[in-house]
Amino acid sequence: MRAFHRRKPESVGQSPGLLVYVGQDRDFHPTVSHLSFTSGEVTEACCEPLEARPEPEEGRVRLINVMGVHEPDLVRRVGEWFGLSPLTLEDILDTTQRPKAEELEGDGERVFLVLKNVDYVPEKYELLEEQVCVVWGPDYVLTFQESAQNICEPIIQRLRRGRGRIRTSGPGYIVIALLDSIMDRVSVTLGKIAADAEELEDELAENPDESTLHEIYRLKREILFLRNAVWPMQEVLAQLSSEDVGEFNEACGAYLREVKDHTAKVVDEVKTLHDLLTAMLDLHISLAGMRMNRIIKFLTGIATIFIPLTFLAGVYGMNFKHMPELNWEYGYYASLVLMAVVGVGMAVFFARRKWF
Repeated sequence: MRAFHRRKPESVGQSPGLLVYVGQDRDFHPTVSHLSFTSGEVTEACCEPLEARPEPEEGRVRLINVMGVHEPDLVRRVGEWFGLSPLTLEDILDTTQRPKAEELEGDGERVFLVLKNVDYVPEKYELLEEQVCVVWGPDYVLTFQESAQNICEPIIQRLRRGRGRIRTSGPGYIVIALLDSIMDRVSVTLGKIAADAEELEDELAENPDESTLHEIYRLKREILFLRNAVWPMQEVLAQLSSEDVGEFNEACGAYLREVKDHTAKVVDEVKTLHDLLTAMLDLHISLAGMRMNRIIKFLTGIATIFIPLTFLAGVYGMNFKHMPELNWEYGYYASLVLMAVVGVGMAVFFARRKWF
């Protein structure tokens, strides 16, 4: 079900800050994973959110990931751990949010991000969309996601290996790595959709039918949803790059610009694919019109050939007593020859004019 179809009736008309989950029904129990690290070591744990709180430790950066936001009490409890306001928690629970970046009220040291992670099922021509919320603090990164699949897993793997600058560049670099991971997923998704578009384009050139039209439309619809998920990411990255929201050190800023360029490239590719599918739809409709025109032209030619033949048959079928040629011995054969000459002559004429 798409984002604009997810809103539940009980959430309509409620006061701001009311914690009501808005999203797809989920059948798994949410979990909270906690990872803290320094330049030399990584410590991992799985928290029971209603019992244990991951306490901060001096000199260590924490990565806390909440997998599953369909239980408001869990989100509220985690929010209390990190001092999140009811309005921020409401945004986390409402999975129809538009991607955005804003500083949290009260300290100016924390940033709240709403992002969209996407995947694609080629067999169904269906785009899967998941909201990911990130709270970026001075010594931690807190993420909330809808599904049970840990979106931070690639980052955790890099932290475990300890290569590069990921352990030494602070929480800002973790946020950039997460943004880059999401855009990589978008690129993979876009590649899958482009592969399906190429297959439909070949089918359109060889033997298009009504099912081809439906598949092109469904694919174009998914591209529209992908565009709505990716396009606002440019605004988010523009805000982070300009330091209107958040602040990165010089080294992290260079990587952020790289993610920004990657996002711009993906947005251009989404637009190009959307235009291609629009052109394919127009081509399919044009081909269908051309086929119909050819059929109508052929049938019109046949009908036009038979008009004079019908006229001749009608004249000699009036059965007047004193009509010429009625008593002629060869009148029947002569009329058949006349009809054949007229019909063949008109067919040759139409063929030479390429009306057939």
